[in-house]
Amino acid sequence: MFINKTGTMVLNEKNIDLVKIAESKEARLAGLSTIKKIESNQGLLLKFSTDNYWSIWMRGVNYPIDVLWLDKDMKVVYMVENMRPESYPRSYKPTKASRYVLELHDGYIKENSIKKGMVAKIK
Repeated sequence: MFINKTGTMVLNEKNIDLVKIAESKEARLAGLSTIKKIESNQGLLLKFSTDNYWSIWMRGVNYPIDVLWLDKDMKVVYMVENMRPESYPRSYKPTKASRYVLELHDGYIKENSIKKGMVAKIK
């Protein structure tokens, strides 16, 4: 189940409005497929209870996205830019274990100069 949040994440001194936090298996599998559009300052946070090499796909998502994998300390450990809907059924997997996956508007990583090692915070 999704948890509706009005909270905000901060990454590289930029606010990201969280449209949802997906904590259940079902919500994580759905990802952004249930959201028709996200704005340039919005994101969906997938939250896992353990660190692992969590993979994601573009099943049911009809727009490109940028994706960040964050470790337990919310540090960016891996990222993929311009993940395209037509890439499904390909799965994307990080090279380092993560605890969170942050799905963002396409172009967010470049537009906001996001780099590996940066740390996000939830306000």
